[in-house]
Amino acid sequence: MDNQNSLPKQNNAPIENSLKQSSIQPQPPRPNPTISNDTQIFIHPDHESGTLTVPQQTNSKTPKKKVDLMLVLLSIVSGSLIIIGSAIFFILIPRSQNVTFATSIKDTVSSSSDKTDKVNSSLEVLYKAITKQEEDITLSQYQDLNVLPTAENSLTSIFNAASNLAKRTKDNLDQKENVKSFAVPAGDPNEEARQHRELAQSISDKSSDANEINQELSDLVSKPVQIGVKELKFETTELIKTTTKYIEQATYTADYYIALNEASIELVTLASSLNSAKDIDNAISKLASLKTRFAEYEKAKLPEKIEDYNNDIVEILDLLLVFYQDVKAGKLDTEEKIVKSYTVFMTDLQGVAARSTHDQISFWQNNDALKSFSKLSSKQTEVQKQAEKVKDANNFFLLEWAGVS
Repeated sequence: MDNQNSLPKQNNAPIENSLKQSSIQPQPPRPNPTISNDTQIFIHPDHESGTLTVPQQTNSKTPKKKVDLMLVLLSIVSGSLIIIGSAIFFILIPRSQNVTFATSIKDTVSSSSDKTDKVNSSLEVLYKAITKQEEDITLSQYQDLNVLPTAENSLTSIFNAASNLAKRTKDNLDQKENVKSFAVPAGDPNEEARQHRELAQSISDKSSDANEINQELSDLVSKPVQIGVKELKFETTELIKTTTKYIEQATYTADYYIALNEASIELVTLASSLNSAKDIDNAISKLASLKTRFAEYEKAKLPEKIEDYNNDIVEILDLLLVFYQDVKAGKLDTEEKIVKSYTVFMTDLQGVAARSTHDQISFWQNNDALKSFSKLSSKQTEVQKQAEKVKDANNFFLLEWAGVS
């Protein structure tokens, strides 16, 4: 007891005051959770009577099921677009390009075939006119049968012109005046030469047309193509090479015969211009120029296998040149010398004519490009068929709907 009384009394006032203060301090209101429409609200009986407004729920987020559905639809659409895009890029576009390429090749080769066929037809007409062949037989058949016209028929205009020029010179030579005026024969002595020149010009024009189409074909195959048409591109490239060679040789042949017949026309014109001895110098100058024209004919533009025939032309012009040089030198001052010189000239001329028969026909039958027209034509047909197969293999109904055919 004494011990209890002896203990000092503790001052509990601050503690009690602290408890009182903490119990009476108002607590800040806590935010009420969102109340949904189906929330049950309990109202205490002591609650002040009044109207309790329940706020409507505002959902700012899409329900999970709806989000999942949208994602599925988006995946389907995206996948479909990828599939369609891949199909267009890897299937439709390549097929479309292949069909377009094959169609262009087929159409262009068809046009090229038409053009080269016209060139060949014109070459046949010229060949028959030169050799005076009347049979209804093609140039290819002549080449296959190895038919050789007679020497008389193979005499081209230039040989006839040379012969007539020398003969008229002989007939009009006079011991006192050397040369009298020449009587130009009735009719057009250049009619045949002009006809042959026109035929050759026609070949040249048609060869130019064929070359334009062949260049278009070359431009087509110069572009990159899909792997599915590389074989068609290769075969077309080979066809272009063959066609180019054929057109080149046809053009060179046309140009050569144009020059040849122009030379023939110049010989006839030369004969008609000889009116006195003073004209002999002009004749010699003209003959020397013509001889040089063929002797120095550009080798690169001579048709293949025509070199021997060209040498014959140079020789006949040289014979004429020597004949006229003898006239100018006064070597033909007697009738006997005139006859002898003319006889030697004609003998030599006939020898050249006989040799030229073989040489000219040899050119037409041995020029590899000209004689291979039938092979060229067959190759053109093969490439067109191959192009059609490529077109069919790559065709697709959507391409027709898109206007690609």
